[in-house]
Amino acid sequence: MKIVNLIPLVTSQGVICKLILILNKIVMEKYNVVNGTSYHKDTSIEVIKVLELISRDNLRVKLHYGDTKTGVDWNDEYDVTGCIGRSIGSIKIPLLIHNKTSIGGGAILDHCIIKIKLSKGGRVLYKSSNYQERSIKIIKGDMEDSPFNTTIDGKLYGRHTSKKSAERVKALLT
Repeated sequence: MKIVNLIPLVTSQGVICKLILILNKIVMEKYNVVNGTSYHKDTSIEVIKVLELISRDNLRVKLHYGDTKTGVDWNDEYDVTGCIGRSIGSIKIPLLIHNKTSIGGGAILDHCIIKIKLSKGGRVLYKSSNYQERSIKIIKGDMEDSPFNTTIDGKLYGRHTSKKSAERVKALLT
């Protein structure tokens, strides 16, 4: 099909209205739209309310992703701390941006959020009712050049050359 053949269709008032209706139907089937932001259809209302509050008040938070059915935390280290922004496309999704003056950021897996806490102070703003805290420990290392290990639920997570390094990782994960 040639692009030239599409031009009369796009400029037709009726076709544009039909395209808008189709797009709106697709958006409504896949997303919950609140204050212009499109959240995944499986995102809980409580999470949406907290994300909207965080966005409005420009709060810096740490997001905990996990399995919403079991409540098990994935213990992600990266791309989980920042402020809430929103994309500028036709479907505006929530983004995690570095700070309130930043431009651009990564999409938030809003339907996988099981806990949200403030970056400073660690006050919990949201926690899933089935949230399961995983056991993160610092233990004696099993290698000569790495005297400290971090474990999650008894399984090796990382090896560290100093206790301070192991403590930093533990703090990031909790």
